[in-house]
Amino acid sequence: MKHAYRGIALLCKPVVCLKLSELILQKPQFLSYIRNESKAILLNLFLYFDYLFLFMWLKIVYEEGFNTHYSKELNKVRVSISNETSAPVEDFDISFRVSPIFPLLETEDIPDLSKNKIYFFNYSNAFRALGRIISVADEEVKKCVFFSIGLSSVILISDDDNILNKFKKVIELQEYANEEWEINDFKIVSTQYNILKKESLDDTPVVIANYDVLPLTERALVDEFNISIRFLLIKLHHHMPLELPKFKRLVDEVNAFILELVYLTDFSGEMPESLNEFTTEDLKGEKLNTILKNQSLDRIIQINSALSYVSTQAFSGAIPILERRSLVRRSSLLGIGSAILALNNIARFIEDSFSKIGFNEIITDIMAVASPLKGIDNLPVYLSSDWQESSISNLTKDIKSHNSYYKLPYFNGRLGFRETEYSIAAAIQSITSGATLEWSLMTVTHEMLHGHVRTIITSIFYGDDKMTSEEQRRVFYSNFKKKITKKEKDSHLIDSIRSILFTYCCLTQNHGSITSKGFSESGKYDFTVPNEPMLWNLFEQENRNINEIFVHVLDLHYFYASRLSAYIPLIWCSWVAVPYVTGDLRQYILRSLLTIASKNTGGSSYERFNLSVSRLKELLIKYKDNKLKHPIILEVINILNDNDKLMNSYFNAFKNSVLIVDMITNIFISPTVRSAIINDDFVKWESNDKDEDNFEEAFKYELPDGFNDEVIKSPISFLLDRMIKQLNDDNHFSDIERETAIQFMALNSNN
Repeated sequence: MKHAYRGIALLCKPVVCLKLSELILQKPQFLSYIRNESKAILLNLFLYFDYLFLFMWLKIVYEEGFNTHYSKELNKVRVSISNETSAPVEDFDISFRVSPIFPLLETEDIPDLSKNKIYFFNYSNAFRALGRIISVADEEVKKCVFFSIGLSSVILISDDDNILNKFKKVIELQEYANEEWEINDFKIVSTQYNILKKESLDDTPVVIANYDVLPLTERALVDEFNISIRFLLIKLHHHMPLELPKFKRLVDEVNAFILELVYLTDFSGEMPESLNEFTTEDLKGEKLNTILKNQSLDRIIQINSALSYVSTQAFSGAIPILERRSLVRRSSLLGIGSAILALNNIARFIEDSFSKIGFNEIITDIMAVASPLKGIDNLPVYLSSDWQESSISNLTKDIKSHNSYYKLPYFNGRLGFRETEYSIAAAIQSITSGATLEWSLMTVTHEMLHGHVRTIITSIFYGDDKMTSEEQRRVFYSNFKKKITKKEKDSHLIDSIRSILFTYCCLTQNHGSITSKGFSESGKYDFTVPNEPMLWNLFEQENRNINEIFVHVLDLHYFYASRLSAYIPLIWCSWVAVPYVTGDLRQYILRSLLTIASKNTGGSSYERFNLSVSRLKELLIKYKDNKLKHPIILEVINILNDNDKLMNSYFNAFKNSVLIVDMITNIFISPTVRSAIINDDFVKWESNDKDEDNFEEAFKYELPDGFNDEVIKSPISFLLDRMIKQLNDDNHFSDIERETAIQFMALNSNN
């Protein structure tokens, strides 16, 4: 049917169809005179025409015999712009490159490339540049402006010098680089480019620690980093100078690993500080030596892998454009540099927000001496009413902020959204569909929180550098067993936190967790302390579940403004887009119920469970016929209506896990971090416009859609507002890919 619409469209004059579409918009009763079948075809025809004008392909084709040194044979490079629905790939194309581009004005004709000029501009802030064009420039200029998701995200197509001059006068911004193509008879006649010389933010040279003593395989891994980072720093200097400090800190990090490897190889010189907990004799032991070497090598491998993605995805298509082909084939001409920057800025913003508080220092220094929690003398029975006294916000007076460690961003075609110690990856679907609820970059908040929570849990259990790991395990187990069996009180706050986490692990044996059902079907809590190896084995098994509970509760309260009415439908929109969710619906239902319980803190576990079930069901039903119209949602609603199934398979795990929810909600949510995340002049809270059902304040980001000459300080707040509007049908995008490109540039507007 799509091809039928296209066939009809090609037979019609665009102006006629535009007039008809205007008639329908102005007088919708016009459709009442048309048969339903014809009405559907007509409406889709107009949608197709809209698509023609909103989305175009810029394509170059190399003729046979083209020399890769393109400057010598430019007349063999053919340039075209088309409005195909799919990538314009022809059987006779020998070698070609394409990229989607978008006209600034939504209803503009395809430019004539029989004789014309194309200008590419790499601005530090393309969003504001195009915002100035929109607000100040005349129509003659606007109709010549296009944009892309490459580093050269602003494009001007015109051979009129007057238009070029007016364009530059309006923008008044200095670009990082620019390039001009002169085109005659659809072929490139000449190119010229200019990469502005900029002073580096840090002119200190990059020095890699000497690693000549390493064995060949280890030396080769460090060689890879050494070469990769030097190539990358040159590109950063020209095209992304603001990112230089991040990568130079990465060099410092890798140098620390190199020094460890060198010392563990020949034991000469001064022992690295990172190995100070061991003696030289300890380090010469084959088992420990191998473990420590593998840890450093694994980190270097992770970094090398991420660098290979970052380098190819961020800088392919950078000026000079014809020299760098992108590995994302759909954007092989101009690349996806703008999208990479957007992902990078979200990750950097989140890391900067968390850096306001020294979580590791609070846990290892202050919680280690603070008074224990009240109300946990008879675990698993507890009373959390006084836990707020021990919250992060009450323990941060003497803790200063510290430098962030920024992750390397890239788009992943196989693993989707994913976080590691040194990288953050978004699903490759987000490149084209990031403005949709399914593939929004907001999903990155969840992944970034995994790293933050990993820091918290590591600090709780492995932050005491006065003891070895083995000693810590023995002491922590002994303290916990005395507390449970002999009713001894915890010594300090951090002991209470460990007691809660250990209690949860013990209860999972019989009562289950979000990933296991346990063995008990009774409501009675069977609670015993296993032996030391078994307890630590339980903790390692449940570490991922503990992390997930932390992440969901923090995600709601940090990044979704504590709004369940937005968070629940939005996370389910992202979940239904991935197939593996259907294999374990119970886990995702429990994640949702526990997150909801973080806002229902009163009453018994049974009452909170029922309230959470009711709220989850209510929110899913609200959207099941539109944004959540998916078979999975109907299956979830059926489960939520089955009381026997809920009590047999869900309640015990919920009751067990809500203990951790209450600990997180009362202790680990920082108002300082939350304020940093929503610190933006465009964020508005409308306390007089509350949701009558849940009494949540209305959250809005008061920036009009499209390009604006404004700075978006909080990319998270900007994205959340756009998602809420789309969830509630307040945003009607004429083209998702176009809106995605605009959002990428908006997320870069604080550069």
